Amino acid sequence: MLFRRFGYLQTRLLLARQEEMRLLEKRLDEVDTKDRLTEPDALCKHSWQGGHADERRELLDTIERKYIDYGQF
Repeated sequence: MLFRRFGYLQTRLLLARQEEMRLLEKRLDEVDTKDRLTEPDALCKHSWQGGHADERRELLDTIERKYIDYGQF
């Protein structure tokens, strides 16, 4: 019996997930830049408060879920 691996489709799916991760990474960099302008040491603190902390936490949660999904692919 012969089974297809669908290598081309697998590659396309992987590239789509990579692009999604790249865009999330870019958004995180933008949030970091906004905070860096108002509070230069914001990312060095263990407790993210003020600034764009909620946005950063939400974005990191999304990135984590997508990263785990990407790794399992």
